[in-house]
Amino acid sequence: TAETLFAVAGDEPAGRWARPVPLNKLLRAAIAEADPGGPAGDGTPPRGRRVDILTTGEAEVEGPAGIDLVHLLAELLDNAAAFSPPAAPIVVTGAGDGDGYLIEVTDRGLGMTDQELAWANQRLAGAAAGHPAGQAAGDRLGLIVAGRLAARNGFGVRLGRSPAGGVTAAVRVPARLLSARAPAPARPG
Repeated sequence: TAETLFAVAGDEPAGRWARPVPLNKLLRAAIAEADPGGPAGDGTPPRGRRVDILTTGEAEVEGPAGIDLVHLLAELLDNAAAFSPPAAPIVVTGAGDGDGYLIEVTDRGLGMTDQELAWANQRLAGAAAGHPAGQAAGDRLGLIVAGRLAARNGFGVRLGRSPAGGVTAAVRVPARLLSARAPAPARPG
């Protein structure tokens, strides 16, 4: 909650990581943070549902942006859980994308109309737009938070239709936020 308030206020949180963090650890942290009912850091999927993580390649995100990426992904996971059936899994994929890294959060939920997608993508881009018909102002606070976190770090975030029904949220992590360090070789046992 405190991180959400920092993002809405436009302030940066006091705690920052100094070292690069493997992306798989950041994804698991986002899943743990998105569960409002479970203890922080226990790895429980949002609202008790299954979250499948499918990634290729090993990437590390520079520490200072890692915390914001965790919070941004947690907001997207919260939205995916809130707008899809309880038994439907959420799928998180990640792979190299040119010089950057692309993460997608896909649900099999209610989906969004063209008008809702346009409004949500404007929100994610930081534009102040009116709400779609029948949408309460607080219904999509997570999109405002995600947009602020994305702008602060240069993440690209866009919502689109999922081929399986529902919504896919695509997050592009730019190359400048990825660690240039080569992974340390394994030590012989």
